[in-house]
Amino acid sequence: MLPHPGSLRSSVPGLFGLIKEDGPGLAGDEGSKFPKFAEFLSSLEQELSQWHFDLLCENVVMQKSNEVQFVSEGLRAQPIIVDAADLGLVNRPRMWWLRVNWKQVRKNPFTDQALRWGSLQKMPRLYMDFPWLESSDLELEGCRLPGRVEKHECRLPCMTTPAPTSEGRPPPKKMRSRMRPDNSRQLAPWHYDEEHMLLDASGNLCLPSVTLKEQLQGLPIGYTGVGDITTRSRPRMLGNAWNCTVAKFLLTFILLFGHPEGTTSCRSIPPTPRQSALQLMLSLAQSEHHGMGPVETTYSELAMQPVPVMVDDHHEETQRWFGQLPHHIQHVYSQTNGYITQLPILVQLLKACNFPELQHLEADLCEGFPLTGAQNHGPGWVAISLILSPLTPSSSSTVSTFGRSWLESLLTLTGKHY
Repeated sequence: MLPHPGSLRSSVPGLFGLIKEDGPGLAGDEGSKFPKFAEFLSSLEQELSQWHFDLLCENVVMQKSNEVQFVSEGLRAQPIIVDAADLGLVNRPRMWWLRVNWKQVRKNPFTDQALRWGSLQKMPRLYMDFPWLESSDLELEGCRLPGRVEKHECRLPCMTTPAPTSEGRPPPKKMRSRMRPDNSRQLAPWHYDEEHMLLDASGNLCLPSVTLKEQLQGLPIGYTGVGDITTRSRPRMLGNAWNCTVAKFLLTFILLFGHPEGTTSCRSIPPTPRQSALQLMLSLAQSEHHGMGPVETTYSELAMQPVPVMVDDHHEETQRWFGQLPHHIQHVYSQTNGYITQLPILVQLLKACNFPELQHLEADLCEGFPLTGAQNHGPGWVAISLILSPLTPSSSSTVSTFGRSWLESLLTLTGKHY
């Protein structure tokens, strides 16, 4: 998966935007990165022709059809438009290129409903149909979202990069009396419309904080506050960033449908695992070549029964077992939340796997490990005396002689997994 190294749109507004009509486009320093990337991608795919390449590329919505065609041909993919406005709070329409045959995709894998399509500037526009973000889902640091935004009647404007210097630009005259002096005009004029500005705890208009911008981009709080990143750099990073929720949405389609022609893939994400963890472990035990394997009379019954159900069904049996334990062992298996360790269930599962020397293990767990005398070695365990005795040599001469021979004998006893 190879995103292109650098946006086609430079930090100078209007490369492919509406702000400046005479931007340098592909001839500029930033725009020229794309042809280089397209050439690199093509040569890489030729060199690795036996591999299938997926990609996900993003750019602002282009205004000229010839530019759209140029990029699409370079990526060998057709663009669609997805907008973070679908999440309910902020606009961010973006073009996305991915190699998915959309004619074969019928349902949204997250909702299991039919994909909903529209059109924007004569290009297909895909709707995510996710639940809206609410103000209660966000850390607003004592501020309030604009009323119409909170009601989802309009959206916050798309995040942009701030002014290149800290001086910025003054806010519109009609708002200067209601804005703190440190809120110099760093952003495009529409960010300062009253319906797009938050209210702080004192009732003053303010811009979205970095913390809020991170959340609106689908990122964890503090994600951009790493190392020596400056306060001014963080909004710039977020203004240039992908919306993480949108990107994950589209990556899901790549994982499910981004396959070479002629191959098949699943058409939706399974809502639940096809096999429980218990079924998986029992099937693995069945294929073991070291004396373990399910007992036919109990395997299928246990495999179909979830562990919580087993715990409920054997509650009385477990209580009787617990009541017969010595007091000090009861203390070991008592949990702070009032539950007890479900050892009888563990024993049943191990028995179903034909666990060797299970009777010795069960005795040790229920009666306690003997501190003196003979020990239950269990399946494949090396006698503890063979390991410990060389560590307490009787003389200094023994230390210099036992090393290599002891290690060789120890490795022979414990096998290759030591």
